[in-house]
Amino acid sequence: METTRPVRDRNSLTDEQAVLRARQAGELSVEDSFRALFDLHARAVMGWLLVRVPRDHAEDLFQEIWAAFFVRWRTWEFRESVSAPEARPVLSFLFRTAAFVRGGQYRRKRQREMREEEASPAIPDASSTPAALDACVQLGRCLDLAAEVCSPEELDALLAKLAGLSGEEMSVSLGVTAAIADHRYRSAVARLRRHLQPKETTS
Repeated sequence: METTRPVRDRNSLTDEQAVLRARQAGELSVEDSFRALFDLHARAVMGWLLVRVPRDHAEDLFQEIWAAFFVRWRTWEFRESVSAPEARPVLSFLFRTAAFVRGGQYRRKRQREMREEEASPAIPDASSTPAALDACVQLGRCLDLAAEVCSPEELDALLAKLAGLSGEEMSVSLGVTAAIADHRYRSAVARLRRHLQPKETTS
């Protein structure tokens, strides 16, 4: 008995849900559906990166993000909760991955800089204010800590907010109401604040 081969033309699919349905129905292979999603979302992912990092760094991160997504796409779970026509679970996943990849790159860069500073202390750059530097360091620490102490649902909401998604986009991408998405985000922030507060010492 012959197996059914993919029959859809990936170039005819113009939105994310159409690609998801075609892949789930076996009308597109993993590779063709991946290319279709790349065609749909490559510009958005690169745009997200370009407003945050220099172009040469953005191009490297861009490759890492799509490589990570391809591994995830091969075992993608098709959930009814994110099957609404306006839902974009793939784009949401890409933005979350971008936040993690960028955070990891920043931490690796800071570790290298700290080692170099220890070997040869540099004169501080007057244009780098303590507040700005502290904010960057805190973001890296928060991402590390969030992965440890937040639930997967809270982490998704936190990363969606960091990725710049609006309340409505968070609701659609995460498959929950806007109120629940906001509650999860606030819960993640509260949990991080509790863990980041210095421990009180007893006298």
